[in-house]
Amino acid sequence: LGVIAFELLTGELPHRLNEVSLLDAARIVTREVAPTMSSRKRELRGDLELIVAKALAQDLGQRYSSAGDFAAD
Repeated sequence: LGVIAFELLTGELPHRLNEVSLLDAARIVTREVAPTMSSRKRELRGDLELIVAKALAQDLGQRYSSAGDFAAD
């Protein structure tokens, strides 16, 4: 849901994976921290950016525990 929200709001996926192999894409997604939405669109700074960042967190313990929790924020 975090990736979908990021793409809907910025018009881009969090990671640029167009010209990389599937193996490299998997490495990028699992090892690199997703950029903030405001790095793509400054007007997206604030609460909405924090909500999407939490949904995209690499550490599972830092992510929302359910879609309901995500929706509640």
